[in-house]
Amino acid sequence: MVMTERSSLIKIIILQDFILDPREISIPKKVIEKIDFNKEIFFKFGAEKKEVNCTANDTEDIIYISSSLVDEFSVYSGMKTNLIINENIICIGPVIGSFTDTTSVRIASEQRPGTKLKCLCESNRDARTILYFFSVNDFDSENERIHGTYYNYVAERWEKGYFPIPDVLHDRGGGILNKQKGASQYIRETIEKDENVMRFNPRYYFDKWQVYDKLNRYDEVKKYLPLTIRYRNASDLLMMLEKSKTLYIKDRVGNRGIGVTRIVKLLDGTFDLSYFTKELFQERYYSFEGLVSRIDELYKGKNAIIQPSIDMIKIDEGNVDMRATVQRDGNGNLGIVACPVRLGKSGAPITSTRSGSKVYRFEEFFMNILNYPKEKVDGIKAKIDDFLISTYKAIEDIYGRFGEIGIDFAIDKSGEIWFIECNAKPGKDTVYLSYDKETIKKAFLNPLEYAKYIAGY
Repeated sequence: MVMTERSSLIKIIILQDFILDPREISIPKKVIEKIDFNKEIFFKFGAEKKEVNCTANDTEDIIYISSSLVDEFSVYSGMKTNLIINENIICIGPVIGSFTDTTSVRIASEQRPGTKLKCLCESNRDARTILYFFSVNDFDSENERIHGTYYNYVAERWEKGYFPIPDVLHDRGGGILNKQKGASQYIRETIEKDENVMRFNPRYYFDKWQVYDKLNRYDEVKKYLPLTIRYRNASDLLMMLEKSKTLYIKDRVGNRGIGVTRIVKLLDGTFDLSYFTKELFQERYYSFEGLVSRIDELYKGKNAIIQPSIDMIKIDEGNVDMRATVQRDGNGNLGIVACPVRLGKSGAPITSTRSGSKVYRFEEFFMNILNYPKEKVDGIKAKIDDFLISTYKAIEDIYGRFGEIGIDFAIDKSGEIWFIECNAKPGKDTVYLSYDKETIKKAFLNPLEYAKYIAGY
């Protein structure tokens, strides 16, 4: 387990007030030397800070806390977490609040969490942060606290309880539905007005046009960018069809392959249109006007971009692309954790796992499916690594420092790399489906360790 020199792993024991004074904390002798008893001493849990009395105990790793200090929040006896003492403030945690969708929170509280939440909580057995999940429905604005859902490692079950504003906000895009946007914006603004709250990522979504437009200013990255324009009217579509017979129209803020439409102009002047929602839809249009009418219907009220098709590697008419998971670890170092290959279904415009694509480990695909020799695969991997790190750093230069980004890209038939899009909240489904347990664990542990790092633990 990666631990910083500043933090100590401790176990919390909560004692009733008749055993421990209402404002008392007892910490191991090995860390009490960091306390200056000539000054006020505070206990900090997330954004909550209270003045306390501090004593020493003879244990190696137990902190005794009076019940009065934590009775408003979900701290339980036997909880294992990290402790730091910073300027006479005894801090436990860090407290990480993961702002996510209502369904993920609800099914976890029903003891049937999704894969991502399960994997995060399993990895947290090592990181030992105080991790909770909340949705747009869980914010107590009057008291500025959060009714979070968390895993109780002692009781071995999911529970709900109140938490303070976190040390680190892990924004997974909670409250993105139109009816939720006002409330979610208020929650973000309330949390972020505390200047001590760290953000795991500076934003939870990317606008595809904005990303393209800004990355195009970086010489080391723009060579990987396909021609991209904004879709505003039929003349934009007509102009792009003169450059390529196959186009993609994409919702600028869509994800998981939703909002992506492929258009193919056939030799007889007709048009094939395909897109994926819950299933693959394929339609034929016999006039340009009919095609435009359908596109305007699909993208009504949305902003979109147009790109020519990449002549990417295909197998049995299935597109091949990659989703790299690039992360910072517990020391802030940048690394490529995994780079799975996605093989789309024949005729499908996207390679999202929701559309039924197959997923392979990078080396497995190129060596066993394409039968490339190891030397060639190593050369391709080196080029990809340069592309991923350059792109990640450029995105950070634009938006700020990220804990992780998912980067989608393809390789064309001449071996050139093409950027497709980036994701500020990568789901890691492809990692889970194709890589070994150690890599999967690393992909979920790194964000927790990075959160500790930026919080000073």
